Amino acid sequence: MKKFLLILGILALGVVCVVVYWSQHLYHKAENTESIEERVSMLRKARKIYPFNPGIDYALGEAHLSAGVQIPGELEEREAHFEGAVSHYKKALGKNPVSAFSHFGLAQAYYNMSFFSPILAGDSFREYKNAALLAGHHTPIFFKVGKLFLSRWDELNEESRDFTVTILKRIVESADTEKFRQMMQVWEMSVKDYEVMERILPEKSWVFKMYARYLGERSLSVEERQRFLAEADSLDFKQAQEEHERGENDYFYYQMESAYSRFQRCLDVLSRIHFFQRLTNQNLIDPEEFNEVQKSAHLYLVKSGLAAGRGFDEVEGDLMAYLSREDKVIAVREVDEFLQKYGIIREKLERNFEDMGLFSFQVYLAYRENRYRDIMRIGRDFKQSFVMVPEKDRDDYVRVLQMVGDSNQKVDFIYDAVGFYKEAMERDPDNLETLVRLRHSLMRLNKEEEQEGVEKRIDEVVSKQVKEWEGRRIERGQDFRQTLVLDGSDVVLSLEFEEEEGSEAPLVSVFWNGKVVWEGYGSGALSFPVKSGVGENRLSVMPINRGVRILRLGWQREKD
Repeated sequence: MKKFLLILGILALGVVCVVVYWSQHLYHKAENTESIEERVSMLRKARKIYPFNPGIDYALGEAHLSAGVQIPGELEEREAHFEGAVSHYKKALGKNPVSAFSHFGLAQAYYNMSFFSPILAGDSFREYKNAALLAGHHTPIFFKVGKLFLSRWDELNEESRDFTVTILKRIVESADTEKFRQMMQVWEMSVKDYEVMERILPEKSWVFKMYARYLGERSLSVEERQRFLAEADSLDFKQAQEEHERGENDYFYYQMESAYSRFQRCLDVLSRIHFFQRLTNQNLIDPEEFNEVQKSAHLYLVKSGLAAGRGFDEVEGDLMAYLSREDKVIAVREVDEFLQKYGIIREKLERNFEDMGLFSFQVYLAYRENRYRDIMRIGRDFKQSFVMVPEKDRDDYVRVLQMVGDSNQKVDFIYDAVGFYKEAMERDPDNLETLVRLRHSLMRLNKEEEQEGVEKRIDEVVSKQVKEWEGRRIERGQDFRQTLVLDGSDVVLSLEFEEEEGSEAPLVSVFWNGKVVWEGYGSGALSFPVKSGVGENRLSVMPINRGVRILRLGWQREKD
């Protein structure tokens, strides 16, 4: 009896296996069948053989939905297909109620049925929500639901709108830029309400910048674009402050390499801040606080770099950047003492032609400490001896002469200052910083004839006031950069673009030394005042929504 039951059980199991296999065979065969009618026929046979597979019901729902959408026919026939889709999706959910795909299919079927019975639109939204909740925010279904709800924003109640905002915010936070771009395209075509997008976007710098770029490329609101760029600057500044704070903690616990890396990242983030708040009349970043963070990061880079074993030449640039921003004598003296502790400089300022670069730096440090008499002593020493300086040390020696002249000027020894500036000119006739210093001293001495000669020389050294480009094309998004050598005057920049009939007005951004100075729609001639630095100044012109042709670039001193 036991053997009989065992054999019977094995036979029954075999039958079940054959039934399941044949059902699956028909199911997979149907998947590869192009004809929807044949596909439905095979799936129905598969379901009769084994009715417990939810995948077959789902596939039947898909087939009926495709037939209702794709196959031309009478309205009654199409409605029958949609009803069949609803029926089979429900059967699939009865066997597997947590299937996001079945909920999504049922939602689509309800939506198509709502054209025949509008009351079903609510059921459609409910099933789309279920599908999104079950799918998770990294799945295609989640993204499809978000786009679909956004495209029907006007049809949604407040609860559904909140749900849509939640979905889309998660999609953006996933950092999939292609999905984000598609979402913005749906928003532009179906909503175009800036308040809606503001609700959706998470507070992330890269998100705000990408949205602002999209607004610019599509010639949408320049005010919204600039506002979000200003907000992005503010978020970048907060990130820089956080990096600075972490760097300080690492420095305190003597983790110097980590501290050095964090302060470098802090400065990298600060370099991306263009101060768009200038264009929006916002006060999101305090310029003094910005300068303090930047200044402190440079100093910590020097300290952590030296403590980690880097050479002085590796941190000298950051030290000069710090000193150029530090106006407190006591803070400069602390740097002096710090460098003495590392044996980089000596306590007493003495002539050192063996390392002219280090000597030049030490003279500059003494100047920033108001040690003018010590520097003037160095100048007297130069006068009393014949100084032979190799060509490789020429620039450093000229800087020393400039600072000797500056020190004489500080104590009102103007004639002596002029003498040292002229000596520096003999070594480097085209040095703009020397020329500007000499001009200032001659103005104080009322030597108008000599002053005019120096001003003519300055005009020969600085960049030409007009540069012709003859319609050079700058493509959309291209960063057109130019370096202008100027004398530190307040100047008015002018840009002239070629007029293009029949084209939309170009949106152009203009940056001066890394900060935005103008942005707007328009073509033809543009002009705006800027403050120049002595030496090289960086101008950057970037078309945002379309390419432009630049005809000429010019500048003029405001006093002229």
